[in-house]
Formats: sequence, C-alpha cells, structure tokens
Amino acid sequence: MRQGVPLALEEGRRIIEIYRFLAEALVLQGRVEDAGELAEFAGRNLPEDDVYSQATVRLADAVAATGREDRDQAVLAYEDAVRLYEGLHLPIETGQTRIAFARALRTFGDADEARGQLEQARRAFERIQAIGIIAQIDRDLADVTSGAGQAGGPARSS
Repeated sequence: MRQGVPLALEEGRRIIEIYRFLAEALVLQGRVEDAGELAEFAGRNLPEDDVYSQATVRLADAVAATGREDRDQAVLAYEDAVRLYEGLHLPIETGQTRIAFARALRTFGDADEARGQLEQARRAFERIQAIGIIAQIDRDLADVTSGAGQAGGPARSS
C-alpha cells in the first residue's frame, strides 16, 4: 500500500479504490477505527458529480461500520453503494457490493436478507455470464441456507 498510494494519487480516481482496499485491510487487521477514519478522509471534498467515487467511499464506510459491528450504519452504507453503482449501470461493481453486503448481513445474523442480496447478485452475474463468480455465489448461498459461517470476521467485498 505504501507504494500503491503515491501511484494512485498520480492517476486520480484510482486513489478512492486504494482507500477502499486499505479500509478492508485495516478491518481485517482489527484496526477498525483507522478504517473508519480512512473512509471519512477519502470522502472529503469529493465532487458531487463523481458518483463512482461516492459509491466507492460508501463501500469503504460500510466495511468500516461492519468492523465496528454497527449494523444500522453498515446497512445504510451498503444500500447507498448499491444504489449508486446501479445508477451508473455497473453490474460487476453492483454485484460485488451485494456479495459484500450479504456477507456483512450474515455477520449480523440476517440470513434471509443475506440470501436476498446473494440472489440479486447471482442474477446480475448470470446476465453477463460471469461463471466463476456465480460458482462462488452458489457456495455462499449454500452456506447461508445451511447456516454455516453466520458469525465471523469482516465482510470482504471481493
């Protein structure tokens, strides 16, 4: 990340994605407050018309909120990210966000809502014939149905 951030700064929009991945890494390391601060920093001064970056920052917010076990904030942030990506007609980003959302919902014990997010993601990936990700979603759906892995670590977006 130390090497990637300066390069991303040169490219502009990519820095927002780097911040999101860094927020995920921080949550996985148990540095939840750092992840939240990073997501907040990434959202400062975003242009209103940069919907992609806004969606990506909301996804980082969702990951940090999930790490803090703040269900309400996580759900709100995931819903915002999904809505924004959908509005941009980005099926891959939308689907990946729905998968991360489902995993977060499972950590909060919301199996039915998680299943719904996974089913919507699966339909989106079927439309673009993304066979590999469909297989992963099917495994996640089987886990939700069986009740496996309902509590655990932070939800990952990919």
